[in-house]
Amino acid sequence: MLNRIAKMLDAHGFLVLGAAETVVGLTEAFKPMQDRRGLYVPNKDALKTAIGLAKPAAIRPFAAAG
Repeated sequence: MLNRIAKMLDAHGFLVLGAAETVVGLTEAFKPMQDRRGLYVPNKDALKTAIGLAKPAAIRPFAAAG
């Protein structure tokens, strides 16, 4: 649900949560707004990865044992 909300938010949008609520540990789609308790902004990097727009990490070959 939080990922959907993050994708639908306006570029300058934010999520407001109460004092006892958090997204930490539930999703990487939001990150806390600096110096603003209870406000979260979409994490653009996490959203790009979630919808396949980010470049995939380089795959390093491994040596076969023995």
